[in-house]
Amino acid sequence: DALNANGDIADDLKDPRYPLSPEAKDWVKAVSFASWNNEDWALGLWHVMLGQVLREQRIEIGNRWLDGRFHLLILAPSSSGKTLAADQARRVLEGIHVTEERMLDVRPILEATTAALVGSAEHKKVRGQTVTELIPGLLESADILHWDEAEAIFHETSWNVNLLRVLNQAMNPIGSPGNVIGKELRGATNLVRPKCSLLMTAVDFLTIPEAILRCGFYQRVGVMRKVLRPDQRRANRRREKAIVDSGQRAERELGATTEYLE
Repeated sequence: DALNANGDIADDLKDPRYPLSPEAKDWVKAVSFASWNNEDWALGLWHVMLGQVLREQRIEIGNRWLDGRFHLLILAPSSSGKTLAADQARRVLEGIHVTEERMLDVRPILEATTAALVGSAEHKKVRGQTVTELIPGLLESADILHWDEAEAIFHETSWNVNLLRVLNQAMNPIGSPGNVIGKELRGATNLVRPKCSLLMTAVDFLTIPEAILRCGFYQRVGVMRKVLRPDQRRANRRREKAIVDSGQRAERELGATTEYLE
């Protein structure tokens, strides 16, 4: 019901009983420099970033567990600043060192197919012999999958249901049997154990097909939906332009966020 509601169900997540930490305040300010009046999205993005850094942590519930990841879907009208907010998160994530040699691998979903996500295979002739070469998909190594303009997930097709099934498995707890994705690739079997977090933005919608709601995808993600009138969007864009024109930058806040997450 909340997903299909016409009202604003993600107006503001701030609660005066639980003040933000200095680090979270820095991050919210950094997002506001790029995407004005969207502090709620900033807090959702904060959990995506923090969850990926803590992805190996186990939250035990009886004989099962959850991992530390948080997956986010932002829904809002065009020109509401959702992509600008997500881009700030990408700037931070792309600057985080997992080890001295490796940084977080942030990948955009440009082709939303199971082959692009899980991988594919090619047959090649090598010295007269046919050799199968596995081509890894995004889920093989990505730490963050960023799907901008992800409206395709709202349409009920056999292709889409299969795609959502793959994403569901990617969001299952790391290390669990359900987190293993197997695919037969032209004579070869490819097994993928995803550890990525999903960050998705999409233009707002009116309804979601019942079959899509039942497939389990929306039960695994945090959905933040915001309804903004055209005059509100214009006012936000004017404020963002004023910040740019003034020469204000969020470099200190972005740097502080990166340092904290590392």
